[in-house]
Amino acid sequence: MSSEKRNTRAIADTVWLLLLGAAMAVNIWLIFSFAPLERTMGLMQKVFYFHVPAAWVSFLAFFVTFCGSVVYLITKR
Repeated sequence: MSSEKRNTRAIADTVWLLLLGAAMAVNIWLIFSFAPLERTMGLMQKVFYFHVPAAWVSFLAFFVTFCGSVVYLITKR
């Protein structure tokens, strides 16, 4: 891979990382600013708005890694 392509890839990765980080920050701000309080649990209920989607994404990442590993072990490439 040429140096120019590597630099373009690094810049693109940095931009995506910054955009995703900003989206996460906005998400957390919206959760704690605009989501209504639940009567029984109060503020602690808002934690679920962040942790449940994060758990689903981590399960998805594990499954994709598992599938990729199985394919690698079968094909050796």
